[in-house]
Amino acid sequence: FGIDGEDLAVTAVRQSLDGQAIIVRLVNLTSRTAECGFTYEGEIFETRLDESTVTYLGAGSVRLLFRPKQIITLRI
Repeated sequence: FGIDGEDLAVTAVRQSLDGQAIIVRLVNLTSRTAECGFTYEGEIFETRLDESTVTYLGAGSVRLLFRPKQIITLRI
């Protein structure tokens, strides 16, 4: 996967709880909104921290908009 954006950090890359995907966790380190591009050669989903809800975002490339200090968890 790839990320383009400033003021963001990857805080986790690990296997999903069900063992079927990879979880990537990103955080906006600032007190202002931030945006980034996320690329992956496959489908990209957003999920809750506990992985209980999954929302399809797209395939190949998506834009993510972060609120201040927001954490976004992706399932790829």
